[in-house]
Amino acid sequence: MNSDFEMSGRLGIEAIDRAVALAEECCNYECQRIELSNQPRIAAIRAEVSIHAEEVTDLEARLRAAGRRGDDRVRKIKLLYYGGVALILVVASFFFR
Repeated sequence: MNSDFEMSGRLGIEAIDRAVALAEECCNYECQRIELSNQPRIAAIRAEVSIHAEEVTDLEARLRAAGRRGDDRVRKIKLLYYGGVALILVVASFFFR
């Protein structure tokens, strides 16, 4: 009877080991299936990312080429205008005391 108990225990352990091995195999196949089904989407997203990366590089180059905000000529004209207005106000303050 003891040997029957040992054999049934061994048989149970082997059954569990076999079930675990089959479960691992099923999980591996499912992982492969998911990866294969997602490959086209992953490739599309990678292509989109590379397109956006090129756009970013292009925009950064355009920003560097654009220089500072505002043209130097426009800034000089504004400087002369505001300086002239300030000078007129200072001179007018002496005359209208």
